[in-house]
Amino acid sequence: MSNKKAVSDYYKKMRAKGFQNLSFIVHKDDVETVKALVNELKQKRLSVMIITPEETKQRLKVMNLSDQQFQRIHHKVYETVNKHIEYLKDIQKYQENKNNYVVAKRIKCITELMKDGINNDKAIIQCVNKHPF
Repeated sequence: MSNKKAVSDYYKKMRAKGFQNLSFIVHKDDVETVKALVNELKQKRLSVMIITPEETKQRLKVMNLSDQQFQRIHHKVYETVNKHIEYLKDIQKYQENKNNYVVAKRIKCITELMKDGINNDKAIIQCVNKHPF
């Protein structure tokens, strides 16, 4: 892959996450300070956007989903809540847009809908549709 294509793909990926590419003029004495501030803001935003396996474990522990409900969320038909929690203990970070990250997005979505008073089954349907594999 050419460098130009890699940069283009990176910009496309970041725009899909809500980031914008900006151009502006900065005094030469402020360039490094501005770069540092921009990177700090970007990392702060990304850290809020990224779901961690630890967050998923904590959500699963309080969601009180049955294994049958969890199997509607997960990409493996016979996965259980407890087996998934055990699996997550060995994971430091998800690979973005892989199946387990989609599962994590679904779990986060379901917990948010449940906080709004939507029952588990309706929340599962909405979140599975919102975050397909």
